[in-house]
Amino acid sequence: MTDRETRDIDTSIEWTRPWRNLAEIAERVDHTQWTLFGGLMVQLHVLASGKD
Repeated sequence: MTDRETRDIDTSIEWTRPWRNLAEIAERVDHTQWTLFGGLMVQLHVLASGKD
């Protein structure tokens, strides 16, 4: 299995509902067992790049 890249992002941003739900998943499920796709993945890339 290929190692998956993980990202840490600034949690002081205003979290919207999907991200709070995702944070709950991340606390309970090993990060190698799930992935982002679609709009949340795009938003994560934007957040990781430091752009608004």
